[in-house]
Amino acid sequence: MVSVVAILLVVIIFFPNTFIDTVSFFDIELRNSSKYYSSIDGKKGWKRLDMGPFTVDIPDDFRYIKRNSPEGVIGDIKGRGTRIYFNHGSFIGYVTNLQESDINQNIYSFSSDTVNNTIRLLAIPKNGGSMSIQVEDYTQEKFEDEWRTFYGVEMITSSKTYDEDLVLNIFKTIRLRN
Repeated sequence: MVSVVAILLVVIIFFPNTFIDTVSFFDIELRNSSKYYSSIDGKKGWKRLDMGPFTVDIPDDFRYIKRNSPEGVIGDIKGRGTRIYFNHGSFIGYVTNLQESDINQNIYSFSSDTVNNTIRLLAIPKNGGSMSIQVEDYTQEKFEDEWRTFYGVEMITSSKTYDEDLVLNIFKTIRLRN
């Protein structure tokens, strides 16, 4: 165990920007790992982030931050002052909860779309706040007690300021694998 820690410290000290930007107790920020990124034909300045159960296209200068979780694929996408949290698995859904609250009808604009067996629910704040999307595979919808759960991915901006058009362009590229 001591030798593993020593090797890790040597790598961090002598090669701090090779593959790992930040190491903390909860997450690892990955910069150039070919395990997650691939180029996109005809879309210069963008790369595809492959998370296994889903893919999403992000600008070349954005990075994926892996979070450790036993309950699915979670993490962040970060760049240009924007941070987008994502969660993939089976859950109730943040946008669904926002839509069901009457008070949020004055705070958010909601839209939905159905594409390739997926339902996309989008919540855009009217006066600042977090933008959210929920992409669910409606073939795997379930009801547990009184709660409707879905299988898919949700993304939420977690930075106070962000480029709304850029975030919408990222959200449009989410693709679930069946």
